[in-house]
Amino acid sequence: MQIVLVVDEEKTLLMIMTGRFEDYKDRFSVYTAGNGKEAVKVLEAEEIDLVVTDLKMPEMDGIELIAYISNKFPSLPTIAVSAYCTPEIQKKLKGLGALRVMDKPVDLDLLAQSVLNGLEQAHKGGSLNCVSLSSFLQIIEMEEKSCRIDVHTNGQQRGSFFLVQGELHD
Repeated sequence: MQIVLVVDEEKTLLMIMTGRFEDYKDRFSVYTAGNGKEAVKVLEAEEIDLVVTDLKMPEMDGIELIAYISNKFPSLPTIAVSAYCTPEIQKKLKGLGALRVMDKPVDLDLLAQSVLNGLEQAHKGGSLNCVSLSSFLQIIEMEEKSCRIDVHTNGQQRGSFFLVQGELHD
């Protein structure tokens, strides 16, 4: 079962969102957190498949949380929701790898569809054979993509590359 973490300081909004997501309980479970610091604890303890976060929160705001996720979990998709989103903030969030930025008040049906799309996209995965790793990495760099690439050889060797906006991170 996939898990979606919803982060917002407004308890009422958390209840409304989780209530709307009840229609999809056969597809994903919902965890909640009241701010970025609580979300980090959940992320460290659980295997989360997608994060929906507000931007304006105490202690650790949504931008800091998305930056943390981008650094620590680069393949984890995020959706930001905010009533205070300027074009500059949207650009910054996209640069951090946010899947989508939505204005508040959020259309709950559109949010639910965005979550489903994000979960589907995140778990497509796949393999690529007969292409050199260097050629593939050049494509990722040119398109400024953020991703994790797991590399396996015919033998026992395995490794991972973490790329953020087309640059090798780890």
